[in-house]
Amino acid sequence: TPMKSLIPLLVLPLVAGCSLEGDYTDSAFTSSSAVQSASYNNEQNGSLTGTQGSVYYVTGTDDNGAHARVGFDVGTIGTEPSGMLWYTTMYDMRGIENIRVSGELLSGNNMQDGGAVVLIFDSADGSLAGNGTSNGGASFAIDATVSGNAISGSAVYEGKTLALDGAIGSDGLIGGFHGQSDTYVYAGGMRSISVAD
Repeated sequence: TPMKSLIPLLVLPLVAGCSLEGDYTDSAFTSSSAVQSASYNNEQNGSLTGTQGSVYYVTGTDDNGAHARVGFDVGTIGTEPSGMLWYTTMYDMRGIENIRVSGELLSGNNMQDGGAVVLIFDSADGSLAGNGTSNGGASFAIDATVSGNAISGSAVYEGKTLALDGAIGSDGLIGGFHGQSDTYVYAGGMRSISVAD
């Protein structure tokens, strides 16, 4: 049975004499260049590229805690989608799970996962949705709406709701997602492989 990749426990000493309380995890959309130039401890990078565009994502730690960032650039996606379209889509993600803070130490497990999912676009209600199981055996779903060429909504990984943003057209889609809680940070991307009507 495939398992998601869990990289051994990481331990981050924080600024001497500093004790983390409250917001020690964060995640956000940013520019793709900012993701590519990010510099963290325990850094994990990923990207998906194709004619539809490129999406870059990173997770890591620093003196302020655990972070996840994602950014994308739109390539050739075609005209505004219409009717019903089926997008066979690959996705990939990085994360830090099981985050714990004790005094001046933050610990957790780096993870990697990904897979493929068929997303169905329906212009009748502007929905884009699909679900499946990742290569690591985790549940993964997209629940989004489309306005023009813009995608907004959620990616849901193992029941955890992550913010989703992207672009879609008659020839393909590209997008990214991120999320965090006190115990995890995630960032990832998705890119269509093929489109059928």
